[in-house]
Amino acid sequence: MEQQNQQVNQLNQVQNPPQPKVETKQTPNRNTASPNLLDHDIYKPPPTVKYKSTVVMVSKFAIVGIQLVFIVLLIINLAITTNIAVSQRQVESLEKQVAEKAYIETQVTTVINKIEQYKKNRSERILLADKVEFMQNMLKEDPDIKLSKLEISNSDITLDTNMPDALRFSKLVVRLLSQQDIKSVELLKAYYIPDDKSYIISAKLIF
Repeated sequence: MEQQNQQVNQLNQVQNPPQPKVETKQTPNRNTASPNLLDHDIYKPPPTVKYKSTVVMVSKFAIVGIQLVFIVLLIINLAITTNIAVSQRQVESLEKQVAEKAYIETQVTTVINKIEQYKKNRSERILLADKVEFMQNMLKEDPDIKLSKLEISNSDITLDTNMPDALRFSKLVVRLLSQQDIKSVELLKAYYIPDDKSYIISAKLIF
C-alpha cells in the first residue's frame, strides 16, 4: 500500500510540477492611510498640489481679512455718524440758548431804555414846570404886563405879552437875562395897538 501511494504522488508531481514562488511589490493607495511610516516616504505629491492648497488657504485668509476690515469700517462709520448726530444736537441746543440769551438781553435793554427815557421825561417836565413857575412869578412883579400866550417847545418858552409901553418889556428882558438859567431872549414880534394903546410883544426865552 505504501508503495502504491508513493507511486501516485510521483505521478501527480510529474503531471503537476510545483510552480516557482514569485514575490510581488504592491504600490500603496493614495486614498488609504497606511500605518507604515515608510509608505509616506514612498508617495510624494507633485509641487502643483502644494501650490494650489497654499493659494486656497491664502485666499480664505484674505476673504476673512476683508470681511473683518469691512466690519471694522462699518463700526467706525456708525460711531462717526453717532458722534456727528450728537454734535449737531449740541450745536442746535447752543444756538437756541444763544438766541434766547440775545432775546432776553434785547428785552432787558428795551426796558432799561424805557426807564431812562421815563426818568429823562420826568426830569424835563419838572424842569419845564419850574421854568413856567419862574416866568409867572417874574410877570407878577409888574401888574401892567399881561401874559396872553405861553408855549413850551424843546425846553424853550415862547410868550406873548400885552403891556402899556415897550420900555416895560425891556426892563423885563433885563430881569430875565439876570437869571443864570436863561441864555438869551429872542424877540419874535412887536407891534402897537392904537385902540388899546398897548404893545403886543412876542419873545422866545432860550434856556
